[in-house]
Amino acid sequence: MQHHQMADHPELVKELCATVDQWTATIRETVEREEMNRKGKVSESASKETEYWRSRAATFNTLNQQLTMPQVKQILEVMKMVEEKGGYSMATYNEEYNKFVKAQAVARDFVKFLSTLDR
Repeated sequence: MQHHQMADHPELVKELCATVDQWTATIRETVEREEMNRKGKVSESASKETEYWRSRAATFNTLNQQLTMPQVKQILEVMKMVEEKGGYSMATYNEEYNKFVKAQAVARDFVKFLSTLDR
């Protein structure tokens, strides 16, 4: 079934909306959990700091691998078509995904920076 055909099936669209809503919640929860893990904590050593950022980057990388799977991309393409028809708003997903991408980039940059200090 083509993407535009999928976007015209109300029951399928309903399921896809629920799926995207779940992805949105997972992204939000992952970023918030990682932020909470960081709040108020002062690393005891440089190695602990490096360990924290590596763990955070690994968590984000795992989620990113899932979100960039071909099936996910296809669903998002269908949902963009549904959005264009006024049947669903991708705004919340896009907002949470953008926050996630920024948090992932920060974690990746910190890992690179701290790795250079370890040398």
